Amino acid sequence: DMEDLAGRCSDLLTGEPQWELALYDSRRTAPALFETFVQRLDAFGDRVSVRRFMAGTNSNSEAFRADLVMVTADSLSMITEAVAAARPTLVVGADTYAGPRRDRSELDDMTSRGLIARSKFCDIAPATLRAVTVPPRVSRPAELSRLLQARGF
Repeated sequence: DMEDLAGRCSDLLTGEPQWELALYDSRRTAPALFETFVQRLDAFGDRVSVRRFMAGTNSNSEAFRADLVMVTADSLSMITEAVAAARPTLVVGADTYAGPRRDRSELDDMTSRGLIARSKFCDIAPATLRAVTVPPRVSRPAELSRLLQARGF
């Protein structure tokens, strides 16, 4: 799956020479898997930056300055953080990935509310990324608290 995603990212960078990509792993990302992903994009030099997860730090906070946050579908925490930061968020999943029912429900809800867009790896293209909209910027802490409580958080 990471090979497929690396291939799509490579295609994007080849087709869009002004674009840059910042890669972030997480504490659950297998180091060897992430390293293979990174190596597939080495040819793009400075256009690809890599930020490794560091326990005890806010290691992914810079991601929320991005023009677009593209997050794999298995990282619900990163997805909700990107939405909370009011960043355009594209949730991408491997072509065969379904994910747990609870995650699918969460993603369906966020999609229906216009908070995220979704794509399979095979459908990632410049037009897909350009179509992702900025989620509503209105702060609604009471609504967020109710949603989190209803979801068992």
